[in-house]
Amino acid sequence: LIQLRTGHVALAQHLNHIKKNDNPNCPHCRLRGRNELETVRHFILDCPSYSRERFCMQRELGWDASSLKILLGDEKGMKTLLRYIGQTRRLEKSFGDV
Repeated sequence: LIQLRTGHVALAQHLNHIKKNDNPNCPHCRLRGRNELETVRHFILDCPSYSRERFCMQRELGWDASSLKILLGDEKGMKTLLRYIGQTRRLEKSFGDV
């Protein structure tokens, strides 16, 4: 969670910043012809590729699911966020099975 809070996580924007990736844009959105930076916010709240997983988060938390402050700082929000991350499998190489 600290990596998500600081933005130092294996998403395209950070990997590009540390010269481990040539493109800072979301790989899923690139396939759809969109140039969206893959930031923590994009991964958690905006990327259309994870809308099903995000819906589960919204069912559980309601409006709170659209607040990074709650998802990254509140106990219930963090537990829900960890389930979301596990369901997306996007950070599996970094975090293993969440």
